Amino acid sequence: MSLAGCAGSSLPIHASRPTFDASERLCQQLTYVANLPALIDSTASLKTLLALLLGCFGLSVAGAQTISCELYRYKNANGVTELSNSIPPELVDRGYTCINRGREIVVPPKLPPNEQERDRDEEAEKAAKEAGVPHERTDEELEKLYASPCDVEASRTRKILSIEAAIKSTKANLQGLKLKKQDFEEEAAERERAGLSPSADILQNLESVDAQIIETNNDIAKRQLEKQHTLGQFELDLARMNALHRGRPCSH
Repeated sequence: MSLAGCAGSSLPIHASRPTFDASERLCQQLTYVANLPALIDSTASLKTLLALLLGCFGLSVAGAQTISCELYRYKNANGVTELSNSIPPELVDRGYTCINRGREIVVPPKLPPNEQERDRDEEAEKAAKEAGVPHERTDEELEKLYASPCDVEASRTRKILSIEAAIKSTKANLQGLKLKKQDFEEEAAERERAGLSPSADILQNLESVDAQIIETNNDIAKRQLEKQHTLGQFELDLARMNALHRGRPCSH
């Protein structure tokens, strides 16, 4: 690799080539897979989605020390900063800066095992919440959201009705797109019966409506997963609110 961009640097340059780990790329693949429509339909397993999230975070932590870098900036055993296209394995855990095309990524020092596990748990929990996966709320959070168990039930009813209305509307749009596709296909068939090839406009319209159908199906699948997650979240909330209020009647 060329080191011309480092001309004038007062830091020593070493010539050995680093070896790279595939875990970062695999993590990216898992993130992509988690977004595929096949994994977000109404039958998707929450445990499967969580496993993908947890696996991704685990890999990102494990693979942090082998990020592919053009250059590494780190402190050697004597505390002197060096710039190299490799980093001694025994110094990786102390942290370093990865430099690629002029951009810098700071890799922090490796944490003790107990702190690593805590950080992984926190990151996984945060990712699960952002993905809408049901989780246990704190009592303080619940008391801010609901006045009583009946309030939980009422909120659940409103939310589910809203999601179901959105699904119904999207399905109606999907049916309209399918009818539109049939019209375009009939136009193409008429031209073929007349000995003509489908026009460029017809082919473009068919391609466009096919893309819209795929996108609409994905929207329906996401809404169905949202409904599944929502029901699971309200189930957890209601169970805890019942325990906190111990059967006290709802206030109206």
